[in-house]
Amino acid sequence: MIANSSLQDLGSRCLNVLLTCRQFHRDFSRLAWSAAQFLVIHSYHSIPRRLATLRHYPLSSIRHLTFVAGNSDMFENMIHWKNYPFDQESLKLQTLTVAVQRNWGHFWARDDTADQMGEMLKRLCNVKVFIVTKNGAQTKPMSWVEWYRAIVWRLLSEEQRWGFNGPAPVQEMERWIGSFSHELQRFCLEAR
Repeated sequence: MIANSSLQDLGSRCLNVLLTCRQFHRDFSRLAWSAAQFLVIHSYHSIPRRLATLRHYPLSSIRHLTFVAGNSDMFENMIHWKNYPFDQESLKLQTLTVAVQRNWGHFWARDDTADQMGEMLKRLCNVKVFIVTKNGAQTKPMSWVEWYRAIVWRLLSEEQRWGFNGPAPVQEMERWIGSFSHELQRFCLEAR
């Protein structure tokens, strides 16, 4: 027969391992979530609704997210984000990549969508690098590089309106540094 104190010692040791395993799980799951590249493909459910299914996991640990914009509604929803990607304040992304769906037909790269993207980027917080990739889609009436230039022009004209030393806007505006890759057919905007 095992003494009562021996049972307590044995139980403590087992629980310590369990507590250690829980700590490992907590620490390593955050690390895994921050290192993983998440891909969200267009579906019938909105992305915020799909993210809600992950509510038991640390959404704040996600650092890299790519979503495939399957139709103009997805760009329309993105343009109306208040301040955060997918209106999820808990997301603090290192990179947010938008890939235009290849078989979408034609992506309508127009001045008005460039204006709306510029407006959204002025408000956007919690994203360090914003990438939009053509992903083999056809564009009209503007070319991909023209659309990128139109977005950058909108951002620059807004900065010039406020001036670098002028009165501060109501909300601190991110400064975006842009680059375009003809090879990869994508553009990248990095928040400074």
